[in-house]
Amino acid sequence: MSIGRPLVILLKFFCILVGFVLALILLGLLGLNLFKFGYYHEYFSLLSKEAKNPGLSENFVPQGITYCDNLFVTVGYMSDNSNSRIYTVDYLTGEVNYFPLISDGRSFMGHTGGIQYSNGYLYLANEGNSLYKFTAASVYQKNGTKIEIGLPIKFNSNTSFVFGKDDYLYVGEFFKDPEYPCLNEISYNGKTHYAIVEKYDISDLSKPLEVYSIPELVQGFCVKSDGTIILSTSWSVNSSKLYVYEPEKIVKTGTTYNGADVYFLTEPSKTIKAPAMSEDLDIITIQNQEKVITMFESACNKYIFGKLFFANYIAGLDI
Repeated sequence: MSIGRPLVILLKFFCILVGFVLALILLGLLGLNLFKFGYYHEYFSLLSKEAKNPGLSENFVPQGITYCDNLFVTVGYMSDNSNSRIYTVDYLTGEVNYFPLISDGRSFMGHTGGIQYSNGYLYLANEGNSLYKFTAASVYQKNGTKIEIGLPIKFNSNTSFVFGKDDYLYVGEFFKDPEYPCLNEISYNGKTHYAIVEKYDISDLSKPLEVYSIPELVQGFCVKSDGTIILSTSWSVNSSKLYVYEPEKIVKTGTTYNGADVYFLTEPSKTIKAPAMSEDLDIITIQNQEKVITMFESACNKYIFGKLFFANYIAGLDI
């Protein structure tokens, strides 16, 4: 018998085996993708996909999002250790541009955090008690142009995220013990939080007007027009949670902290379970409808698994 025939048989068997394994994997992914709609039913019932989340296949790890005129603006670090970037997506045309960041003329490779557009400026959180302020006109330059973000402004918190509303800026921090410690311990009615959000008049970032004591794992913060506060919380591959605090759940404690009145976020009015790795929050009004926007870092090249679940979009949530 020719020695080639057993090899052909073996090769055919191997191909069949590989095909069978791939079919099982595809069926498994299909099943999980169908399962997610039931498991995250409330989240998907509120969802509209506003735009493609940019840079996910270019080693970009998104951390922050805001809306500037007709542009979605995202910011994040690069897993290849090149300059951190801002990406923009035109809401009307879908055009994508990116901008490497520099600070005081030097390459900026910060982890970054939340980003916020307000009154002609962008505010960028970068942990380490620092916030950067630079003109929003910089994101309307030629694709690939470097953006100078200047020197940091120092704050009382770890500055993980930032949100703007009217003439106020809210700057807050992420807490997880022991990896990400925070020193802003506040207790109320037997419960203790270690992270804060500080509210500032945007014309004076030297002293807070109000302090909000918040729970752990907060990645983003926003305030709706009716005063409802929403938090985005996530860690690792666990499900994200969006905590909704209606005004009656935001308790004024009667105490002060850093010279400002303290508000304590008690049990949320509603908890919305969402896919893993939700990030920063902002609020937009499109076609007279107020929506909360966020995105997920799970679909970037660093983590990959979000690609399998089609988490490559900017989410608008009718909360």
